[in-house]
Amino acid sequence: MRLHNFALERFFARWEFAADLLLCASDIEGWPLHELLDLADEDGRRRWQELRLGYTESQGDPALRAEIAALYERVSADDVLVFSGAEEAIFALHNVLLEAGDHAVIVRPAYQSLAEVARAAGRGHLARGAARGCRLATGRLGAGGGPPPEHALILVNEPHNPTGSLSDRATFDRLVELAAESGARLIVDEVYRFLEFDPADRLPAGADALETG
Repeated sequence: MRLHNFALERFFARWEFAADLLLCASDIEGWPLHELLDLADEDGRRRWQELRLGYTESQGDPALRAEIAALYERVSADDVLVFSGAEEAIFALHNVLLEAGDHAVIVRPAYQSLAEVARAAGRGHLARGAARGCRLATGRLGAGGGPPPEHALILVNEPHNPTGSLSDRATFDRLVELAAESGARLIVDEVYRFLEFDPADRLPAGADALETG
């Protein structure tokens, strides 16, 4: 597998810790550890104070998986697999869900590795981007307004990274319908979920939206 240079990360490698002012990052200003611990409950502080730098369960610490599962309606701790970061999860996702010759619809523009890993692994044929003006355009998911049965994977990014745009509920519901009609796995990169200005605009979690999601 040969991956193209990750343009964004190459840019950050050059400038992120060298520039006097950084106006291009999409992450939040990190909190000092003591301020985070001030927000912790008794169990959280105890876990930190007793933390040992060693191995835990390969799926992730049970308490952490339970906390992650609590963010969803239809997910249990047994459904959760913890990775060391998004890049590792994206790599595993493409290599597990896609076989050679599979057809994947991956929205663009988006985080480069969402499409690049599939391309480099030769595990999927990537359909053209399904974004228009950084908003999801479900009518462009395939010829005739919907994905053909051979679609194995539909991967979208909501809220959109890096613009923050968010599809309306009707558009998202149509996306779920298209995935169900084609039998495709629906994957939603939702790293910015819960940062909506108005919680009423929040879309359902991808893991709650579709049986195969």
